[in-house]
Formats: sequence, C-alpha cells, structure tokens
Amino acid sequence: KTHPKISEILKGGECVSYGARVLNEGGLHSIPKLTFPGGCLIGCSAGFLNSVKIKGSHTAIKSGILAAEAIYGALEEEE
Repeated sequence: KTHPKISEILKGGECVSYGARVLNEGGLHSIPKLTFPGGCLIGCSAGFLNSVKIKGSHTAIKSGILAAEAIYGALEEEE
C-alpha cells in the first residue's frame, strides 16, 4: 500500500475491516485434529507455521501437496 502506483489507487479510501491470525506456537499439542469425514485441515487452517523462521507459506503449500498426494492415493486404491 506504500508503493506509489498502489497508494494512488488507495488514496482517500477507508478501511472497512481488519483481519488477524492466531499462531499455534505450542508445538504438536496445539495443532487441532486434522482430519474429519470428507475433509481435512491443511496450511494456515491447520496451524502449520515454522514460527522460528516465520515460514507459513512454505508449510501451507507443502501440507497441501502432501494432502493431495494422500487423497489421490486413497482414491486410486478404491478403484
């Protein structure tokens, strides 16, 4: 929002809401149950974050890849 081209677009605008995230820093015990019938929690929803290195995007992408591979494997076994 401070880039000259972007700030020109936002000039005079009004913030209508704010957002925030809660970080799970309690280790394995603070991660919620990740699977449920018909779905799973991955990425930010699951609370995956390397808080030491502040790497949320990396863990979100990797957990999505691993979930997709596991789901694909399970669907292949059903056929």
